[in-house]
Amino acid sequence: EKDTQCFSLPLVELFSSSFDYQLVRGTCSRMAGRFKASKYRHMRGKVLKKDMWFVDFSPSTTSDGQTIDASTEWLAVAWSSGNCGDIGIVPIDQVGKCGKLPAVVHGHGQQICDVQFSPHDPNLLASSADHSDAKVWRVPAGFSSSDASSLQPAQVLSHGGRRVDRLRWHPNAANVVATGGVDKIVKLWDVESGVAKLSLEQGGAVDGLTFSHDGTLLASATREDNAVSVWDPRASKAIGSVQAHDAKSKTQRVTFCGNLPLMVSSGFNKYRDREWAVWDPRKLDKALKRSVHDAGTTVMNPLYDVDTNVLFMSAKGDSNIRFFEISEAKHLESLNSISAPEGLRSFCLLPKLACDVMATEVDRAFGVGMNSVIPISFQVPRSSKACFGDVADLFPNTAAEKAALSAAEWFSGSDAQVDLVSVDPDQRGDGPLTVSCSNPNAPRGTTGATLGFSAAASSRTAAPAAAAASTSSAASSSSTGQKLTGGGWQAMAPKEEEKEEEVYVARKVKVVRSSNYRHIHGKPYMQAKTFQNLQPDCFSRETNPVAVSERYLATPWKGPGGRFAVVPLSKPGRHPDDPLLFECGSNIIDLQFDPFHPDRLATAGEDGHIKVWKITDDQCLRKKGRSDTNFTEPAVDLSGHLTKVNLIKYHPTVEGLLFSASGDGTMRLWDSINGKELLCMEGLIEDMVQDVSWGPDGSLIAVSTKDKKLKIIDPRKQKVIQEGIAHPNSAKSTRIVWMRNNNLILTCGFGRSSAREMSLFNPNDLSAPIGSAEQGASNSIMNPFYDPETGVAFLAGKGDGNVMFYEITEEAPYFHFLNAYRTSEPQFGIAAFSKRVVDVKKVEIFRMLKLTQDSAIPIRFLVPRTRPEFFQDDVYSPTQSDTPTCTATEWMNGASALPKLVSMRPPGMPLLSEAPVIERKAKYTFKPHIAPKEEQTTPDSVMSAHYDKMMSFKETNDAPVDQGTMANDGDEDGWGVDDEEWSD
Repeated sequence: EKDTQCFSLPLVELFSSSFDYQLVRGTCSRMAGRFKASKYRHMRGKVLKKDMWFVDFSPSTTSDGQTIDASTEWLAVAWSSGNCGDIGIVPIDQVGKCGKLPAVVHGHGQQICDVQFSPHDPNLLASSADHSDAKVWRVPAGFSSSDASSLQPAQVLSHGGRRVDRLRWHPNAANVVATGGVDKIVKLWDVESGVAKLSLEQGGAVDGLTFSHDGTLLASATREDNAVSVWDPRASKAIGSVQAHDAKSKTQRVTFCGNLPLMVSSGFNKYRDREWAVWDPRKLDKALKRSVHDAGTTVMNPLYDVDTNVLFMSAKGDSNIRFFEISEAKHLESLNSISAPEGLRSFCLLPKLACDVMATEVDRAFGVGMNSVIPISFQVPRSSKACFGDVADLFPNTAAEKAALSAAEWFSGSDAQVDLVSVDPDQRGDGPLTVSCSNPNAPRGTTGATLGFSAAASSRTAAPAAAAASTSSAASSSSTGQKLTGGGWQAMAPKEEEKEEEVYVARKVKVVRSSNYRHIHGKPYMQAKTFQNLQPDCFSRETNPVAVSERYLATPWKGPGGRFAVVPLSKPGRHPDDPLLFECGSNIIDLQFDPFHPDRLATAGEDGHIKVWKITDDQCLRKKGRSDTNFTEPAVDLSGHLTKVNLIKYHPTVEGLLFSASGDGTMRLWDSINGKELLCMEGLIEDMVQDVSWGPDGSLIAVSTKDKKLKIIDPRKQKVIQEGIAHPNSAKSTRIVWMRNNNLILTCGFGRSSAREMSLFNPNDLSAPIGSAEQGASNSIMNPFYDPETGVAFLAGKGDGNVMFYEITEEAPYFHFLNAYRTSEPQFGIAAFSKRVVDVKKVEIFRMLKLTQDSAIPIRFLVPRTRPEFFQDDVYSPTQSDTPTCTATEWMNGASALPKLVSMRPPGMPLLSEAPVIERKAKYTFKPHIAPKEEQTTPDSVMSAHYDKMMSFKETNDAPVDQGTMANDGDEDGWGVDDEEWSD
């Protein structure tokens, strides 16, 4: 109505003095806001430096719930110790190696499922565990490790003998908490009396709980029926319910989106891919928006910031936290993501009152690492941050730590919203982030000797006037304080009369590890140089469904009969729908090109046969004619295995020597040139071989088996040299590569909670890895491709769209992340080209072939250099030649040698080390001394000079001027005025 009133007025009335200009201004502001870009679109995450971490922790990693939470006073983490169900509690400012042990409370007899601080009292903590009780704790002032054993729960909420998985505090009412678990009942408690006032029967075990922003509705996510339901809890009535995600009996999460009429659920689709959906809680028949994330095994946990309308999502084992902006127009819009240094077990958000607003920190997350809690700051870059007014648009008023009504009032039907307070540090005074620096052991939290419950909050969250009063009183009792900022806990400025002499402290300089490959990046070939319209069979095997040589690529083809296609690398483009193929007679399990004969391909089949094919260009992928038939006659047929051959691998230095492993428990070596079996190894392994890698000189092999074992075998002596466990925490597949340059073994497998893990072993001692690192949770195994000349490992997983680069060294921390090639299109297979095909003139160090659902895309990995016209001899070391060191018969007689090496330098290309030094000239010249500027000319000075000039002119020309003379001067007509018209 105001908009219509404003623009229906006449123009004169619009600008009359009686009109309300504030109405015009407000209306224009509202209309402009409809087209205004989001002020959080440039928000970025930043992992704070390590002296801001909570280190030397022992967090529990067994639960899938939220095992960490923070208030403005404390940080609580589910603890891993001899007793299950412990909770570690530390002050929110006790960061780094401060020498103080966390206070570990023996809260429950079994593992912790969920912890959460009350939004109305920073010292009130609720926890649930893998048994029938939820407990509420009041953390007393000055709580430390010496007080942990004596702390008793303020209230025990019994849930009837079944596990309590989830609990949530009411956002507006004091001492109201909702709990849910495997008993399929959600209970709402009056914590002060310890009585369950309401019970809501669900259709399955409760995995997710959330209150609406106004506290009138409750949403639950249940497992067995895959339902997300919206309830009016006080009426004990379900307003709506929907099967949110298709995967049966998988975990789900749900959260309301503040004041917006939206809510977000996360779960799994029918392909077991992680996904999330946006819903209108008033109409749950169809999702407003749905998006698939990846193929992880743990559910995404959503955390919502009401003030900014930003949603944060991460899953157990993931190292990434993704954040989105929620709106009614676009529903869910991706902003960015942040990668933590390691996989996170759980994460939480710091209350907005504790964020560093003057560093434009709109949110801060705490992620649980392996032995630490990692703070991640989310900031919006601003050029000016001198005062709060410069950043005030990023920080609307936030909820105070004071309940709007009591539990009895809410259960009786009353509703109210909590008061909002400014996050301006000047208005909040000391605020919730102030602690005494003169006495590090000063009590924290609210005062009081009892464990009673009070709806009243501390004075720091009252109205601004009360906050100012508390500021003045606090200033009289404490001279200085500490304030949590984006760079750490910093001392606040003391009073003017108490300032001490400043002492200069040298700043620590962070030294970045030097490497020639720090800026390596991947670049795919243009579409005209890719191989299109392929029909690869990518779904029936764990082995790599693509192989590549210097001349051809080969991949199994869809359909029966064990068909495969061979494509010349010199003929990219679109290939025919009905091509000429090769047929093995049984499904293909593995295939490999001979490293010394790029036209010889070996295939392993389900019938136990290994067939070696001689490829010619006229047999390659082309349109089948009427009289053409598929090729069925191999050059060599190697038979001997009793069941399917699950793995084949050519020797890296011996001509035609081929290793094979089968489900019959044997490993065999073949002379693929002459078509004969050289030896059969039996009794050396107890389970199926998953991967194999030859040693640097080719005398030994390393094998990984399904029983988690890693073995080093001397095949000629048929003896196990070393034995160990590769990845003891998972029974999934393991991939290995024996690195030639440093004689170490790299393994890729899985750790706890389906987190992908890579480890490094010394082949002389396989009892334990010398180093390990996690890469986030996923179902697919990472296949390692190692470049011994550069020491860089390229890791790619089936179903992923990314290729990760790590430089591996012989010293801790061993694994140095370089970069990642990221795409949205998943890969079903990856093959590495020979190093001899890379283009050194473009500083290409590695090349891979990515197989997708219908195409094959070459990807080159480049190192940016300013002088590519020179041969980069600091990047390129001699690589393996195409000449074998010996034959298979010679190797069987005891010959072993390192591969023959050849230089990669093209003829006539000058060396970079011998290139002339570039004399760089300065773009600008600067004078050693600049004279001070003259006084600037201002409008006042110009007017003063003009006035002085006119006064001087008046003094020198003070004689009266005759009007007639003036009128007729230069004008005969006297300016067109007759003489009689002049006034006397």
